[in-house]
Amino acid sequence: MAKAEFRVRSAERDRKNDDLRIERLDKVLQDVISEVRREKTGLRARYEGSIDNEVRPLDALDMSPKPSKGKAETEDSLAQCIARLKKLDLQESVLKQMQQDLARLQGISAE
Repeated sequence: MAKAEFRVRSAERDRKNDDLRIERLDKVLQDVISEVRREKTGLRARYEGSIDNEVRPLDALDMSPKPSKGKAETEDSLAQCIARLKKLDLQESVLKQMQQDLARLQGISAE
């Protein structure tokens, strides 16, 4: 039984496959970044349109020894809002870094 000679695919075919994968991943990253931005925009708009935003920033709240239930809930909601906005900022930053890494990868595959 004769052994088949090993052959590699053309470099052009490999480059096209790499580019297609990178393009798909870039599209997904763009979609996710858009989702994060929409959530941030919506959350910020709800916060800015809220009556409770008159007490912002959070550290400007009057911290009486025994806050009323409503005031405590408002403080908790504002704290959660600020924490979520920070988390979304971090997500966007990481996703943008991934895009930059992907662009570098695409530059490597083009060589």
